[in-house]
Amino acid sequence: MSYSNTGSRKSLLIAAIAGALFSFAINHWVSGDPGQLQDAQSKEDTIKKLESSLAQKEAELNSIRLQALRNSSSTNTNTVNEICKQANGDQSNPGRAAQKITDNVFVLRKLGTASDNDRRSYSEKLIEFLSGAPSPDKAAIASKVIFELTNDRIGLPDYALQSIYNSQNDPDLRRVIAQVLSQRGNNALLESYIKDVQSRLRSETPRDRQDALVQLAKTRSANAADVVIPYLHDPDINVRLDALLALRDTGNQQQVGVAEALMSDPEPSVSSLAKDVASDLQNLSFNARTNLSRSDVEAALPPIP
Repeated sequence: MSYSNTGSRKSLLIAAIAGALFSFAINHWVSGDPGQLQDAQSKEDTIKKLESSLAQKEAELNSIRLQALRNSSSTNTNTVNEICKQANGDQSNPGRAAQKITDNVFVLRKLGTASDNDRRSYSEKLIEFLSGAPSPDKAAIASKVIFELTNDRIGLPDYALQSIYNSQNDPDLRRVIAQVLSQRGNNALLESYIKDVQSRLRSETPRDRQDALVQLAKTRSANAADVVIPYLHDPDINVRLDALLALRDTGNQQQVGVAEALMSDPEPSVSSLAKDVASDLQNLSFNARTNLSRSDVEAALPPIP
């Protein structure tokens, strides 16, 4: 076992643990009816369990690192010292990680729950929370709250969502707002969002075109499929690959032939992916993704650290 492989395993395991714990906390306190929350003691007990679980997983990771050292013949004294220092430092990470989870869940609960102590509407709280130049973390939290309030037209009316959309620059937050409004039956903002992203596809920098295709893929909307198709023939291989992935996430059975045409692409990575995409689209109806589902929107929510 090499230390580099162990490092990769460590990163993946930490990401999986953090994601699982945070998803547990979010689903436990935020999802569903915001008014149905457990009492404070129950929340405190759950946080302690999360912190304990993180500590246990970190101990397991430290054990993996030490085993890697024993199995590596190329490890020198400096490497050992560095890894031991890292292991000692990691022992304090679970508490900080748990505190971060606690803080984020608290903010989510505060923004998405009506309270006698805070008479502000959801929109008023969100606007204040997003004032100035909000960080990606704040945009992700706001996106989650807005998603959870999709069906609450009174607490978070359409005009308030439109106002927040116009005042923000974060692409993921704007997309989620547009998707929520689309679920409410108003597709105008989602169509506008797709056109805004489409304008970035004209960039001469391949990376810019890739980023735009990734954003289009997250819309999970059939309206974006036609925008994606021209870039299946982009001169840059990576752009073509991202265009195929975007088509897989926005298209339906109507685009099967378009994907199949790339199965003869001279670039093996493109032809192989085109085969997979064509197969995936074949399983969808001609009306798939013409209306957004709740699961599609949730799947593309920006991650909360």
